Parts: sequence; structure tokens; C-alpha cells
Amino acid sequence: MRLVSIVFLTFAMAACASSTPDSSADDGSEAQDGATAAPAAPTGNRTFADGVFRSRRDPAMTVRVDPSFEYIGADEFVLAQKAAVERHHWVQAEEGVVKAMIVFQFEGFLPGALGRYRFTIPKGDRISGSSYRYSPAPVSLGDQAYVHNTWAFDIDKSAADKPEAESAHTLRRLQDKGLSLGGGLIMSRYARAVGPGQRKEIILFYIEPLSRSGHTIDDFPDLSKASEAFDKLSAEVVQRGRAAFEVLGASAKAP
Repeated sequence: MRLVSIVFLTFAMAACASSTPDSSADDGSEAQDGATAAPAAPTGNRTFADGVFRSRRDPAMTVRVDPSFEYIGADEFVLAQKAAVERHHWVQAEEGVVKAMIVFQFEGFLPGALGRYRFTIPKGDRISGSSYRYSPAPVSLGDQAYVHNTWAFDIDKSAADKPEAESAHTLRRLQDKGLSLGGGLIMSRYARAVGPGQRKEIILFYIEPLSRSGHTIDDFPDLSKASEAFDKLSAEVVQRGRAAFEVLGASAKAP
């Protein structure tokens, strides 16, 4: 794992949701024990057609996706025997090489699994580092506020460290589609807890290879301070990510 004063988790996040996370929460949230158990969201609640993604519940939302991205399907799996995960994927690719990717992740604790999700913005100098940067205030998408951050990470290492977690599932899906994506990546990530007791979460990702901007993961070493190079790259990726999809809200109708 990449560490910068905060525990960083694999593929799902740029830094964890608070300064004292539960490292078992691979999606990047802080999973807290002690909450009352409740069923996870049932499957079959989400569709994508005509460039519009719709979720009926947990949460209800409508998202318009840029037509240059191809939908390549969803994965459903149980994470760490605690949570049901559903991840939807879109890619921009040239000759089998992924140039950009969108992932929407819906997650909820299984019945009998104690815990809740929490996302907070780090304070002081923990708000940014050599390979991550948080937005200083919640970011509004549609009619909801999200905690946002960027993060540079190595997806191959993440998949090797946790072969049954999100990175590995995504790499297998890409490989099944004849697509390649590996090495250093950068993500722009929006996350929030959902529902009573914060038993569910939604995370929206925009992801690019670092090579697209002429960088490698070695350009952003662990345990280093924030750099102008990462800040510049972070701002560019956030801008491209905001153009890649648009959250319209819970009840909005796409034109």
C-alpha cells in the first residue's frame, strides 16, 4: 500500500476517508464496526441505455456518460466476506489500450456484518501529499455532496496485494474484453455514504494512465510532500473527469 501519513487502500481511493481508517475497507471508505446490521442492496436495480445510467435505489440517481466511452459491463462480488459490491465500467480505448476509464461503485454491508461507511476530508497538511490531493470542501454532483480526492497509484500492485478486491476484478474484466490497463494510474474519486446508518456507499471514479500525461508512478514517491507537478496533473484530470460524466440527480430525466 502507498502511505502518506494516512493509510491508503487499493484501487478504490486516493487516500482513505479519514486519518484513522479501518484498513479492511478496500474501497477507500472508513468502515466502522458497531453499527446495526442491515441487508445490502439487491441486484438488478441499475441500467445503462442511450448514454444514460440509472440507479433505482441505494442511491437513486441518473448519470449522463460521455458517448466517447464504451460500456463494458458490471461486476458483482463479495468483498472481504463483509460487503456486496457492484461496479459498472466504461472505457475509452485505442487499439486495445485503455486511455481513460469510468467506474461507478455501489457497496453495502451484508446482513450480519457490522459496520458503517464514513468519508471525511483530512485537516491541515494531511489534505495533500506527493500522490494525492483532497478537495478542501465537499463537491456537489447533482443534488448531493461528495468527498473528492485524486490519487496516483499502481493498479498492478493493488491487484497483486488483494487478488479478490476491486483492482483485480477490474483488470480481469478488461482482460476478458481484450483490453489492457496497467502500471501507474491516476484517479479522480467522488464518494459518500448512503442510507440509514451509513450502511451503503456510492463511489464515482474517473481514471487515466499516468503515461497519458507523460508521467510514471515513480514521479510521485511515497512519503513526500505535495508537488507542483502532481497539483497540475490533478487539476487536469479533475477537469477531464467532470467532462466524462454528469450526475443529474435522483429524479432528473436525461434529455
